[in-house]
Amino acid sequence: MPITLPQFTPADESVFRGRYRHLTTLLDRPYLNLWGTLNTPEAFVFMYTATVAHHLPAVAGIAWYMTGILSQVDDSERDYVKQAIGAITCAVMESNGFEKTGTKKAVPPIPERVFRRAELYRRA
Repeated sequence: MPITLPQFTPADESVFRGRYRHLTTLLDRPYLNLWGTLNTPEAFVFMYTATVAHHLPAVAGIAWYMTGILSQVDDSERDYVKQAIGAITCAVMESNGFEKTGTKKAVPPIPERVFRRAELYRRA
């Protein structure tokens, strides 16, 4: 049986900017490139796999990559950037047919603890 990847629908940046006004300044920092990194088919495959195959929060699939991005951020802004990562993950998951469950679950340390807990998603 061949493995097929899910169809990817990018999240709409203008919708994100309207919904998450308090986080949009991070989208304008080119050295972080959060939107360009997370709103991609490749990142979605990791989010999808964490959600569907491992029953983990979607951010668990991208946590390993976020360690590099978070290393570029001052400690004073780390939580703000992690909040933006979660919001962008939400936008990507929702644009691809998933919805929040209202349940948070621990995110495993992959390879280190980047996120403590995050939202679980299910197919809408």
